[in-house]
Amino acid sequence: MRMHLKKEGLKAAQQHSIQVVYDGIVVGDYVADLLVEELVLVELKAVKELDEVLSPNA
Repeated sequence: MRMHLKKEGLKAAQQHSIQVVYDGIVVGDYVADLLVEELVLVELKAVKELDEVLSPNA
């Protein structure tokens, strides 16, 4: 996916670390699967087979 985004001219960072801040205090770290254009966070998931619950029409 990252390669396709870069091919389309988009900046995409893989396994990007982000500090989680609550009320001005750093409460932890989060690693995003992909961060696109420093605006969109993408989390990728994998399953062996699609279930009806995962369907966009469910």
